[in-house]
Amino acid sequence: GDLAVGDEFIHESIIGSLFKGRVERATKVGDIDAIIPSIGGWARVTGLNTIFIDDRDPYAHGFVVV
Repeated sequence: GDLAVGDEFIHESIIGSLFKGRVERATKVGDIDAIIPSIGGWARVTGLNTIFIDDRDPYAHGFVVV
């Protein structure tokens, strides 16, 4: 990846709010290199929606990219 352990990524939105992500440590998931991250920031609820799930959809509850 682009970040090393201890590196921090800061993103500033168009309204000036900040999202901060940091690589806390390296680890493995099985044989795959991975990280333990920390994240911080703030948000406000700006809307509500309703999501309809099709029982026939094999990805209705998400998927994992490996």
